[in-house]
Amino acid sequence: MAQILKDSSRQLILENARQEFLEYGFQGASMRRIAARSQMTVGNLYRYFKSKQDINRVIVEKTLDEVNNMVMELSGRQIDFTSGRYEISLDAEQLLEILSALSQRLVDIYWRHKVEFRILMMHSDLNNELTEWMTNIISHYIQTQLHHGAKNRLIEALARCEAIALFSGFNDLFAADLKKDELSEAANVYMQLFLGLMANELQLLEVGK
Repeated sequence: MAQILKDSSRQLILENARQEFLEYGFQGASMRRIAARSQMTVGNLYRYFKSKQDINRVIVEKTLDEVNNMVMELSGRQIDFTSGRYEISLDAEQLLEILSALSQRLVDIYWRHKVEFRILMMHSDLNNELTEWMTNIISHYIQTQLHHGAKNRLIEALARCEAIALFSGFNDLFAADLKKDELSEAANVYMQLFLGLMANELQLLEVGK
């Protein structure tokens, strides 16, 4: 007779997995330690979740949905990173508005889901998805601003570096344990510095044509 899976045990696993991911990150997290925290065997743990990635996705699912909904709203539903849709036809001004609004919207989501958001921002496949849509936004912005045909591979490489740096910076800000008004101000300043970096990059690309 099959043993009935208990919702209380499933919730206990998720709670202990949150702590495991916060302490060790996604790559360093261990199913064996999560099982030990939950006072069950590893075999029993696998009856509830197939993998570490499976647990991670359940933990961040609601937060990820909020981030995706925010991106879809800001982009006029042109960008949906959960389905890989990047059909961007926005002009440069609209793209800058998206980037400018992004920092405060991320702060709002973080403040509602602190633990889940920090886990989401850790290095995992989910973080790679976030980086991918930001790469597409930055790459499209650079292409709309240049007055000559820079190589697409060059633009994509630069855009990916900037997307990684942007999320890495936000990850550090969210880990700084600031008050909400302090975090909002810091996020705004950081985004303005980032936009200034992109403006300088465009000038260098134009000069180097």
